[in-house]
Formats: sequence, C-alpha cells, structure tokens
Amino acid sequence: MARESKTSIRKNSAKLILSVILLMLLNYVLHSFIQDKTDFHLSKLLAFETEFQIGLARTIFIGIPLLGFILGLFASFIPFKKLSYKQKYINTALILTLILQTIYFILGLAGQLIN
Repeated sequence: MARESKTSIRKNSAKLILSVILLMLLNYVLHSFIQDKTDFHLSKLLAFETEFQIGLARTIFIGIPLLGFILGLFASFIPFKKLSYKQKYINTALILTLILQTIYFILGLAGQLIN
C-alpha cells in the first residue's frame, strides 16, 4: 500500500511539474508579446526592452515558484491522507505554484483585453 501511494504521488508530482513548466513558458511568451516596449522607470528614466525581458524572466521563473514553495511550507501543515510532511510539501508547493502561474496568466490576458 505504501509503495502504491509513493508511486501515485510521484506520478502526480511529475504531472504537476510538467504543467508548471508549460504554464511558465506560456506566461513568458504571452507577456513578452503584450508588454509595452517603451516605458519609464519610477525615476522617469527610459526603460529598455531588455530590462523588461529580464524582469519578466525573473518574475516567472524565479519569483512565482519561490513564492509557491514558501507558501507551501505553511499549507502542507494541513493534515491530508496521513502523508509525510515531505510528500505533502512537494505536491502542495507545486499546486500553489501552478495556481500562482495561472493567476499571472489570467491577469496578463485581462490586461491585454482592457488595453
């Protein structure tokens, strides 16, 4: 029984990882095309396209997953199917990262529709 549970958790984790990676790439492509290429910093200096691309990549590939894994630390304390903390943490962190990436994607689409 424990072996079946571990293999199903691994399969579920692999699916979640694939989903997160695909959504990250989709987010990057979407936001790369919809962002305004000329804008200004808060200090009124002109911001270049490369700065936007670097900020976008940091947000999508580092910031959002980091936030998902930090929130996963707390969310995995919730009792669930008598799984170990490590098993719950990985799945919870991946699910939260997927949710955050989805929200970011929806906000990007909504911003494009409004403009």
